[in-house]
Amino acid sequence: MAFHQYECVGGWTGGQILKIPGHKSFRPISNICSIAKVFELCVLQKLEKLDNDLQFGSFQHGFRKQHSTVSAIAELLEVLGTEKDDKKNVLVYSADLTAAFDVLKKELLVENLKQKGIPNYLIRIIHSYLSDRFGYVQLGQSRSRVLEIKSGCVQGSVLGPILFNCLVSNLSEVVSPHRAVAYADDSYIVITGTSPSDLEENFKSTLNRHMNWLSRIGMVCNVSKTEIMVLGDQKIKITIEGSEIESKENLKVLGMTLDSKLSWNTHVEHTVGKCRSFLYGLRYLRKHLSIKEIAKILKAQIVSVITYGAPVWYHRINYAERLKLRSVYYHIIRVMVRDFQLRLNRSGLLRASGMEDLDIIMQKRTSCFVFKILHFMNPTNLISTFISKSYSNDRAPDKLVFFDTSRSKMGKACISNNLCKIVSGWNFQWLSNTPDQFKTLLSAQFQTAH
Repeated sequence: MAFHQYECVGGWTGGQILKIPGHKSFRPISNICSIAKVFELCVLQKLEKLDNDLQFGSFQHGFRKQHSTVSAIAELLEVLGTEKDDKKNVLVYSADLTAAFDVLKKELLVENLKQKGIPNYLIRIIHSYLSDRFGYVQLGQSRSRVLEIKSGCVQGSVLGPILFNCLVSNLSEVVSPHRAVAYADDSYIVITGTSPSDLEENFKSTLNRHMNWLSRIGMVCNVSKTEIMVLGDQKIKITIEGSEIESKENLKVLGMTLDSKLSWNTHVEHTVGKCRSFLYGLRYLRKHLSIKEIAKILKAQIVSVITYGAPVWYHRINYAERLKLRSVYYHIIRVMVRDFQLRLNRSGLLRASGMEDLDIIMQKRTSCFVFKILHFMNPTNLISTFISKSYSNDRAPDKLVFFDTSRSKMGKACISNNLCKIVSGWNFQWLSNTPDQFKTLLSAQFQTAH
């Protein structure tokens, strides 16, 4: 028997989320004791020794080593660009799950783990750990009565996300022959067709299979929040469960904005807007903090926003879009060092602020992302694509050379079709290096060049 203390705004009863006027839904997060956390880490270490692709499916990028939201977006673009290169009609839709972690059924999870060949002793431990759980909600000094937790995978725990991934690992089989890419409960399904009518028919049948499968495993999909984007100029409108869904020109994918042309105009505009909104606060902070202190804030708040997802889009944007990013970046630095008379050039701004050139930051992050995939041989789908486009160079045995297979502008969106350009910038022997050695050599190269 396990007890949980839950921390949330408002009340919680039996796993349901209560609505509070003026607030969005709040989900309870388990406040687990230290012994339980250590126990979960031990179980996690046992699970990690097994085949991760078997447990989660190669399409899953959430809560896995050497995977991230950026690797998920990179794989999604690989699928979209490759299918469009084959002159197919392509559609991608996102499925929004409601309270995914809180409705997991342990009986279905156990059956899923058995099918995957997970050792019986681990299955018994996990089933026992999820059984006979009780919890209460405490807000200040007020405490609810103790309630039994009949479902859920303990949101806020170490094992919770992993167990959720195991339960939904059959998604790729459900939507087959079409492709799925997921990060935890955020899933994106790529549908293809030989014609617009074939595409629409494939979409309807796949979405119905997807919804029925989610219902069988106890998940609830918010159909009204399901979004569709068709590559190109085609539009689709469909009615599912009384909700009318119409395709959009842009699709939000894990914090990035993808458009139907697989260009990044909209994403760059949104990024520039976010950075500009920071200027007012920066002018106030600059009065009270030193340049070194401001630099730390900028690296956390501005650089992280501008460079998010850089490996999958920075090599694809045009000069005008790069100019917009550079302009807002250096404008923020100018405010930081109070150069309102425009006396300093870019080099002077960087010296005065201690910040790094934006292009160098972008190139470093893109290079490190690609190198880690090649070094760790993960994620599976990305490395298989990379290797299929590589060959060894007899004159440089410690390097790999890549070739471009794109036949259209959308095919150019695939990061694998830009590897030749990215890797050619590494002017040192890199194939046998560790990630730390690679970062050191890369930094030394940029210092020498600049």
